[in-house]
Amino acid sequence: MTTTAREFADRATAWAADQPSVRAVVVFGSVAQGVDNDFSDLDLILVAEPGRRAELWDARAAIAAAVMGTAPAYVQEPSWQGDFRYQVWDDELHELDLTIAEESVGVFGGIARGFVVLLDRANVEEQLTQAVASWSPPEFDAAALDSFTWPWLLGLQARLRHGERFAVRAGVVDTLMGRVVPMLGGEWHSAETQLSAADMERVHDALPQSAEVAELSRSLRETALVYDWALDRWAERTGNDRPSSPLAALAHARLADPAAAIPSDE
Repeated sequence: MTTTAREFADRATAWAADQPSVRAVVVFGSVAQGVDNDFSDLDLILVAEPGRRAELWDARAAIAAAVMGTAPAYVQEPSWQGDFRYQVWDDELHELDLTIAEESVGVFGGIARGFVVLLDRANVEEQLTQAVASWSPPEFDAAALDSFTWPWLLGLQARLRHGERFAVRAGVVDTLMGRVVPMLGGEWHSAETQLSAADMERVHDALPQSAEVAELSRSLRETALVYDWALDRWAERTGNDRPSSPLAALAHARLADPAAAIPSDE
C-alpha cells in the first residue's frame, strides 16, 4: 500500500541522492515498521557529512518542501525534544518529522523499535544496527520516587476532600502513566503494545470511571494498590531492592477510609 508518508520517503531518497552533504537517509516509526496508514507521519533523519549539519539545517524549509511536494502550511521547531528538530504539516495535515544528525545516528526508543536506511554512503546502517543491538533503555528509578509517591497520593485524597475532583482525576492518570507503567517496563505512549494485556487491564481498572466522589475515592485506593504491585514487579524485573516506605501502610489505611475522602462541605 502506498501512503503519503511513503511518498515522502521516496521523495526524500530521490532528493538526497543528488546532495553530497547527505551521508545517509534513515526512516523510523510506522513506515519503518510497516504499519503506516493514510494518517501516518514520516519520521525522517538526514545524516549530514562531517561539518555540514548546519548547511542542511539552514535549508530545512526547502528540504521539507521537496520531500512533501508542496509548501508547508505550518511548521514548528520542537526544541524541547532536542536540537535540529523540524516538524512540518501540509494543508491536509500530512506530517513530516525531520531530524538532522551529523555523521551518525544516536540510538533511542524509536530507532530501537525499527529503522530503515534508504540511502547510505558511509556504512551508517551497519553502525546503527550494532549500536541498537547493544542498547538498552534507561531504567526507571523507582527507589528515587517512592518516598514522594505516598505523600502525593495522600495529597490527592486531601484535594478530594476540598472538592478538587479534576485534580484527583489528573493526579491518578499522572501516577499511572508516570510511575506505574514505567515500573512495569513500558512507556505511557506505547504501553498497549509494550505491556501484557493482563497488566494493562489492571492499569485501566485503576482509572476513574467518573468524577463522582465515591468513584474517585475507589480509583485512588486502587491506584495505591496497583502502585504497590508495580513496585514488586519492578524489583523482580530489574533485580534491584524493592523500595519500602514506612508511610506506605499508613497511606493504604487512610486511602481505604471512606470518611477521609468526604468533601469538607458535606
